[in-house]
Amino acid sequence: MARHQRALSRKLGVGPRWRMMGRRHDFRRHLSRARYLRGWGAVLVAMLWLMGGPVHGGMAQTPPDIEPQAGEQASAADRGEGHPGLSERAIRLAEQIRSHDFILREELFARLARQVEKAQGWDRLFLLYRLTGLNGDLERWDEARRWAARLEREAAEQGDATFVRIAKIYEVISEALSLGYEKTLDRLKQLRDEALAAKDPVAVIQVEEMIALTAPATGQVNRALVAVRRALENLQHYEGPLRPRLAVELSMTLGYVYAGLRDLELMVSRYESAVEDAERSGEPIDGETIIYNIARVLIERHQYETARRLYEILYEIAATNGRPDSTFYPLYGLALTAFELEDFQKAVEYAHRAWKVWQPDVRFAARLNVIEAIAQARLGHLEAAEAKAHAFEQFLADHPEFDRGELGALKLRVHAELAAAKGDTRAALALMRRYVKERVEAVRQAFTEDVQAIRARLETEIGQERAERALAEQRQLLAAQKLREQQLWVALFGALALFALVGFLYQRRMAGALEEARRRAESASQAKSAFLANISHELRTPLNAIIGFSELVVQEMFGPLGHARYREYGEAILRSGRHLLDIINNVLDLSRVEAGRMELQEETISIAELVGPVVSMLLPAMEKREQQFVERIEDPDLLITVDSRLLRQALINLLSNASKFTPQGGEIRLEVVRLPQGDLMFAVVDNGIGMDEQEIRVALEPFGQVQSVMSRNHEGSGLGLTLVKTFVELHGGRFILRSRKGEGTRAEIRLPARRVLQPANQREGDRSLRVASG
Repeated sequence: MARHQRALSRKLGVGPRWRMMGRRHDFRRHLSRARYLRGWGAVLVAMLWLMGGPVHGGMAQTPPDIEPQAGEQASAADRGEGHPGLSERAIRLAEQIRSHDFILREELFARLARQVEKAQGWDRLFLLYRLTGLNGDLERWDEARRWAARLEREAAEQGDATFVRIAKIYEVISEALSLGYEKTLDRLKQLRDEALAAKDPVAVIQVEEMIALTAPATGQVNRALVAVRRALENLQHYEGPLRPRLAVELSMTLGYVYAGLRDLELMVSRYESAVEDAERSGEPIDGETIIYNIARVLIERHQYETARRLYEILYEIAATNGRPDSTFYPLYGLALTAFELEDFQKAVEYAHRAWKVWQPDVRFAARLNVIEAIAQARLGHLEAAEAKAHAFEQFLADHPEFDRGELGALKLRVHAELAAAKGDTRAALALMRRYVKERVEAVRQAFTEDVQAIRARLETEIGQERAERALAEQRQLLAAQKLREQQLWVALFGALALFALVGFLYQRRMAGALEEARRRAESASQAKSAFLANISHELRTPLNAIIGFSELVVQEMFGPLGHARYREYGEAILRSGRHLLDIINNVLDLSRVEAGRMELQEETISIAELVGPVVSMLLPAMEKREQQFVERIEDPDLLITVDSRLLRQALINLLSNASKFTPQGGEIRLEVVRLPQGDLMFAVVDNGIGMDEQEIRVALEPFGQVQSVMSRNHEGSGLGLTLVKTFVELHGGRFILRSRKGEGTRAEIRLPARRVLQPANQREGDRSLRVASG
């Protein structure tokens, strides 16, 4: 998509038509890195020649970031046309854009605005969406924000969450220049997370595209490639009415990213796809941006004649468009091309015409000032050259952040040209030495950053190829990859590819090992649960016989035992058997839960019916221990839907624990109340020995018994609280345990409000149904 490239480029100082990315693009990326290294050798030769040769003729240097060497014009042009197939495709594409009028004209905006007022419903929102994006294409940010605000308002009124999110995305991207690109990326990531959470594929595609357009401005080419891949993957699964528009935009965005990587073949291929999609669907497309970007990459590849032809086509288109900015940029491109061909008179003429039609962004103007200053110096027009040099220095003074590094070095270059024009070869040589030193350092840093970009590109190659396959371009991409592998730094490419492959295989092996470990752990857990269930069943049969016979002995069903000691032994056997049966039942319940075989047998029951049997069972034991039991139920008739067996067992476990660990004469309370949010709470409170935080954690673990006086003096399986927690969670509730050492314990069962069928009756005060004490 052509959208936002002007904003991005202006941040970089490269002009609204130039969608190349990266903070270090200013005054440099017209040439490949290899040509820079050749350039420095020629610069040093030129400086030495200056000491004894003609003053101006010996300075075979060109404007910053455009550096053909003396005597190299013809050979560079010859070598530059080393890809005739791509050159012909580029010209055909430009002619197709002109013949089909793939241009964003004022008539289009006026027609869309009229259609908005007549349309209704979703069609109206779609037209607002188009106007928002197309105004962004032409860098009309005030208009883009106005249409985005209207889109957001009307989409909210219609309840269309997708267009609301898209409007917010455009509002964020339209503020990128003032907000800063890092903050813009952060806000876009937030919007992406919201779109993902809402499962909104269109908003996800749109925001990933904007991330891809913004990330290169911060030097994060890898993030841009990943974002485009994600957008393309989402587009594969989207078949809605916005698909044609999104397909055109993503093809334009990929062309933009490839332009930043200076990959002419992939860039042209992507732009061809964008034009084909636009022709097939009737979607508007910014053909001027396509032509301009291709021409700039052609200049980097020294294909000056093809670039000049593209700029001429672009100028012919601009002449019919009526927009000053459309006319300025092809004139600038023609000036730049003439400069590369060392036709300095033509370069100055084109520059003068460009200044007359439009005043560009200050950073772009500074760039043109440098080019014209050096061209005028080469022509011997010293006064004009000094005026342009002064304008460039004023730009650096007004923007001190650019006076360091590469742009600051350009000031040295301009002064060297002026000194050479004045005949001061010594000063020119000194300035050129300083310029070369700073420039070499900048190139070294550029190489380092390029290596990082190459590595990032390799790391995303698999995902990139998958996305490209979705658009039926796999063969083309594979061929391009083979070609790139034969270019500069083949060894580095191979090493990085091998590293990525080893990492991928290692990651896949680790994933397989983790999956196998997970499977074994699940199998072991299931085997353990099955074993516990089987062994519990096997133990219960003989244990029931032991309990039954011991009861007969204790009750002396077949006559007196003859000695009191035998009765004590029988009672001990009975107690131990019942305790062991409780443990087995608990283990069996726990194994059922872990094996996933425990299902709730739900029924509707009142609070009184649920609690009554529990209290009746445990009250005698409390009375025997002279413990006071207090029961408070707000509404005994309240109906709930639960598994009564499991919930009774949970209450029995809690009340039994409270009785066990509360001393003789202590107090135990059972409370059943509705909480303000509607949940139902069962609370068992005692003033027993209590527990600290560590003991609470141990008590909640399966078979966990607190190693203290509590565990030594009181028998238990260690499963009571674990089962309570498990049974409550099966009901969708929560189990809360609070305790203080020496003060007592409070255990709460909280059931969700959905399990209450009848609102609680509002009664005055609390009601104690039963109070028992020894």
